[in-house]
Amino acid sequence: MPRLLLALACALLILRAPSLAQPMGADQGLYSYVGERVLHGDLAYRDAWDQKPPGIHFVYAALRAVWRGDAAVPAADLAAAATGAWLLWRIGLTLVSPAAGAWSALLFLFLADPDFARLAGVRVRAQCETFIAMLVAGAVLSAVRAREEDRRRPFGAGLLLGAVFALKYNAAIHAVVALAAIAVCRRIRWNDIVWMTLGGAVIPLALLARFAAGGALNDLYQATIVYKFGGDVRQSMACAEVPGDLSDSARARRCVVVCWRARLRRAARTDVVELPPDQPSPRLRRSAEALRAKAEGGSHGRI
Repeated sequence: MPRLLLALACALLILRAPSLAQPMGADQGLYSYVGERVLHGDLAYRDAWDQKPPGIHFVYAALRAVWRGDAAVPAADLAAAATGAWLLWRIGLTLVSPAAGAWSALLFLFLADPDFARLAGVRVRAQCETFIAMLVAGAVLSAVRAREEDRRRPFGAGLLLGAVFALKYNAAIHAVVALAAIAVCRRIRWNDIVWMTLGGAVIPLALLARFAAGGALNDLYQATIVYKFGGDVRQSMACAEVPGDLSDSARARRCVVVCWRARLRRAARTDVVELPPDQPSPRLRRSAEALRAKAEGGSHGRI
């Protein structure tokens, strides 16, 4: 039985191998560009703009340092899936039985296969969530193996959760899962919470220090907080007002206009760019032209 389950796990990983021939998606291309700039000493948001938290840019900087080809993206996705499956097996083995761990790993490899998504998963491989799943599994495993008065494993779990936060701020909620994992095995002690919190602060504080040293703390805030959490809602509301009886390309072009105006209004409020309301900046003009060209080329209403 164990050999059969291992063979099935290997087969599910082998089925992902053709993805190594795929080009990277649009998001991954942006992460790779920012990661490349990081390797050259630049900083995200100050020198290369994106709205995602900084963790993904440092992940892609590491990938670019190892392998500059497009295949680095599906290879990282494959490695993260294999690591996540192994961690799930170890969690099941620790909490229940070898069979429970093996079946958990198999279900993960099957249900989380990007090949089920559109375009054979090009857009979803090696995204933030890919690495978050692996890191959270590692944090849970460290938590369930922590004994009373153990400082090392709660600290290690916190360290992994700090990396999760750097990839996506709201993913920090997974700290509750790590604490619940401890509660399954034994009573939670204040010692666990303290050391997990200390571990969780290491990576975020290191990133803040890096951006502070580069004078880019405000850039970090404007891109990942003001733009991300304020802009998405306003632009979605604006696009929702576009008449639904338009064709796909016409609807996409109209969405470009309302999003463009929303960005200009937001820029004036947040002092990202100071502009007269009727005069777009060169950056926004270029963005609008690119989006309009994409819409005219057939974006099926997606911006």
